[in-house]
Amino acid sequence: FSTGWWIWIDAVTYSATILDKTITFGIWSPGFVSTIALILVNLVPRSALDRQLAWGWDSGSEVARARAFLFFAFTVAFGGIISSVWIAIVNWFTNSDAETAFPGIALILQSGFIFL
Repeated sequence: FSTGWWIWIDAVTYSATILDKTITFGIWSPGFVSTIALILVNLVPRSALDRQLAWGWDSGSEVARARAFLFFAFTVAFGGIISSVWIAIVNWFTNSDAETAFPGIALILQSGFIFL
């Protein structure tokens, strides 16, 4: 988690000081989304996932809710990774005005490290 944010803050600082370009707030959003996904994944207790899913509404509803919530959390996490790749491609990899791709690589690494 901290390595991902450290790499991203380094890239933002590099972009502001060396390249003299600012990174807008919207480009920070994959990091925030990945951080929220990390919190959501850690909200599900491991014991809620260990039990066997029984048929019926009453006996297995807690397990089903926990698994559905975990599925939602991983969907948010993958959304953060996908959005970081998309933003990096649009802003740094295919942009001929970009002097370096380091902020784009750092954005992808940030989401990846937070996901780990």
